[in-house]
Amino acid sequence: MRGMRPIKSMKGEAAERLRRLRLWLSVLFTAMNTVGLVVFAPLIVYLDEQGRQASAEAELRRVTSAVARLIRVDGNAIDVALVPNDPMYRACPRFAIVSGDASFPTFRSQGECADFDDTTLEQLAAQAVSERGSLVAEARGTRDEPLYVMVEPYAESGSQYTGAVVAWADFGDQITAHRRVQTLVLAGSLVLLVGVAVAGYWLAGRAIGPAAAALKRQEELLADTAHDLRTPVAALRAHAETAVRDPAQRNKLLPDVVKQAARMGDIIEGLLKRHRLAAGVEELSMQPLWLDQLVDVVVG
Repeated sequence: MRGMRPIKSMKGEAAERLRRLRLWLSVLFTAMNTVGLVVFAPLIVYLDEQGRQASAEAELRRVTSAVARLIRVDGNAIDVALVPNDPMYRACPRFAIVSGDASFPTFRSQGECADFDDTTLEQLAAQAVSERGSLVAEARGTRDEPLYVMVEPYAESGSQYTGAVVAWADFGDQITAHRRVQTLVLAGSLVLLVGVAVAGYWLAGRAIGPAAAALKRQEELLADTAHDLRTPVAALRAHAETAVRDPAQRNKLLPDVVKQAARMGDIIEGLLKRHRLAAGVEELSMQPLWLDQLVDVVVG
């Protein structure tokens, strides 16, 4: 957390306010992203569930529509002679041709896959005939496996519906896959939330880093000023106390007082200039200088 290194060694109310500000910024950033996760994570799970159901429904509708076209209805008689010749008859998903009024026995395909009882088939067929439209339902198979069911009613041309084609498929694998998606989304959301919290803390540190650095420079300036002014201030105090005790020495002490005052001014000006350079307010002016000139200035 490079942005906050200066403030770690700082003390005082200002530094504490910066730390609290960083914490609140982190909490706000995390909370905003949490709201997004709360919205989008259930949406992802919902869309996955709807997609799987739509895929299963499309597959079952393909079967019911194809089988319904193979049925020949003449009054109360039904002809299913063409159905066993179709490859779907021995494939999955399975289907059944059911009478809406039990006027003929249920005709089932021979695919080796999930199955469920005649009573449920007849109830679903009767419901589709009564509602005069296809319907989708969920049921339990003979081995208690979850099934997805499509029911499509059929009718003789120009007459009312007399029965329905019911197709079903084992939906257990899809449910397992959907639960896996739920687990992945939940785990991913938790990991992302932790990452967002860490990133928010780091970004907050970067955001208030300049303020912390400025506060650090201010503290250093005050400390340096107090340290450098200690000697001239002590000298001025000593001269003032001496002048109070012995007024006759005032004229003798006055030049030294002026000298110490000028020294204090130079110290303050130098510290302020250094602070402005460190803050980037001023730029250091680079000029060529002969070494003997520098020696003359220092010795002189």
